[in-house]
Amino acid sequence: MKYIKMFWIDFKNGILKNVLLFLCPMILAVFTFWDAWNRIHGVKEINLSLAAYGDYWFYVYGGMQKYVPGPGNTFQVPIIWMVIFILPAFLLLNYPVKDMQHMGTQMMVRIGGRTRWWLSKCMWNVLATVLYHVLLAGILLGLCFVFNIPLSSRIHVELLGMLFNLFGGNTLLPREMIPTVIFLIPILCSVAFNLLQMTLYLFIKPIFSFFVTAVLLVSSAYLLSPYMLGNYAMPLRYSWIFEGGVSFQVGIVASVLLAVVAVIIGMIRFRKYEILNRD
Repeated sequence: MKYIKMFWIDFKNGILKNVLLFLCPMILAVFTFWDAWNRIHGVKEINLSLAAYGDYWFYVYGGMQKYVPGPGNTFQVPIIWMVIFILPAFLLLNYPVKDMQHMGTQMMVRIGGRTRWWLSKCMWNVLATVLYHVLLAGILLGLCFVFNIPLSSRIHVELLGMLFNLFGGNTLLPREMIPTVIFLIPILCSVAFNLLQMTLYLFIKPIFSFFVTAVLLVSSAYLLSPYMLGNYAMPLRYSWIFEGGVSFQVGIVASVLLAVVAVIIGMIRFRKYEILNRD
């Protein structure tokens, strides 16, 4: 009962009162849809009536092609993808720390202990992250409906190849429909990153934990490797559509494993964590 009450407090203060958690994905959805719309309408070689929600979603969440260092091939961070994943990490940065400092040790004992507090924050983190992505994808879907764009998971690899400026060995495999599970994997990766960031709060300052998250995302964009979790948040790099890419099935396992490990390590660390006088 204490856990439910504690989680309700986190839900109310950390989600319902967090206006930016609702506003940011809405603005981002409108901006990315507008950008995708302009890019798609700039492609003359493709019948525009063929573009579907799957193409728009892939443009927003796809990430970037495999980067191959070489003369004249400067690395460019995939801005849209980076913003989509770094924004929820930033929005969830301060609430646990402020709540911890406000409560203090005596209040922690009164509400039922450190373990319940930590697990409540983990549940809040997961729910807030999922809500962010559901709002983003949902508004993108709504905009497609308003502009009479087919609401299907169909994709057109020729169109995507032009939108992402694919060339040489980065051409896509012939695929027509996005499997439902692929819509969920980037969200799962985002949950894992945000739980990892919250666990790092307990070892380093919040701003540094956020910096670690940003570095992990950028390094994942730079290097296509099954050991870099950010690659599993880039559908454009899945072996399902790109030969030599990463397995999205492995991405599911890796994301769940990282999330569980982060929760467990954080719970162990928090039991002996000094709450007072913490910056």
